[in-house]
Amino acid sequence: MFSANSATLGLTATERVHIGRRAADALAEEVQTLGAQRVFLLVSTTLRTTTTEISDIEAALGDSIACVFDGIKAHGPRSDVLAALEAARAVDADLIITVGGGSVTDAGKVVALGLKHGFEKHEDFEGFYVYVDEAGETVVPQFDAPEIRVICCPTTLSGGEFNTMGGVTDDKENKKDQGDQEKDQQPEQGDSEKKQPSKPKQTELSPEQVKSLLEAMSNQEKKVQDKVNAEKVQGTPVRGQKDW
Repeated sequence: MFSANSATLGLTATERVHIGRRAADALAEEVQTLGAQRVFLLVSTTLRTTTTEISDIEAALGDSIACVFDGIKAHGPRSDVLAALEAARAVDADLIITVGGGSVTDAGKVVALGLKHGFEKHEDFEGFYVYVDEAGETVVPQFDAPEIRVICCPTTLSGGEFNTMGGVTDDKENKKDQGDQEKDQQPEQGDSEKKQPSKPKQTELSPEQVKSLLEAMSNQEKKVQDKVNAEKVQGTPVRGQKDW
C-alpha cells in the first residue's frame, strides 16, 4: 500500500453520448450536426477486416469521409500514430472519428494533438506527456489543446473516451507516454506554495520504483501480446481475443 499525492482529473468536453443505437446511424447524425466534410475515420483493423461494421459506417457517412485508416497496434506505438497523423494531415481532416478499443481511442486523441502541434517524428512527442521527476513530483506540461474535434466509438471498457489523457508507446525506447490533450485549460484552484521534495516514506513508492513498476508492466503486456500474435499467425485458436 502506498500514499498518493492529491490530483485533479480532467474530463473531456463531452456533449452527447449515444447508447443503444447503431454506430453508423449515430455517427451519420453527428457528422451532419457538426457539418464535417473531411472525416478521418480511424478504425480497428479487426473490425475492418472481419466484420461489416466499418463498411456500414462508410456507407452511412458517404462523401463526408476523406480517409479510412487502420493499423494501430496494441498500446499505440508512436510509429503507427505518426502514420495516422500523416494520413489525416494529407486530407486536411476537419473531424476525427475513432472506432475500436483503447489503443485506437487514445491514438485518435494523440492524432488531434499532433495535428495542432505539427508532430512529424518520434522526437516531436517529447514535452507532451506526464512524468514523475527525480523529486517525486508529477510534471504535467502546459500546451494548447487540439482544435479538431474527436468522436469516439469504443468497443472495449477502457474508458478512454471520457478523459483527456491519451497513451502511446515510444517504440524506440519501449516505454509508454501519457499525454493530455486539453492542457490549455487552467486549473480552478492552485497551490501557490512550492512543495519541497521529500524522501519517500516506507509506505510510498519512490520515482525509481514507480518507473521500474511501469516498465515491468509494459514489458509483461508486450510479452503476452507477442505470444497472442504468434499464435494467431500459426493459426492456433486464441481465447479472449481483444479487439484493438
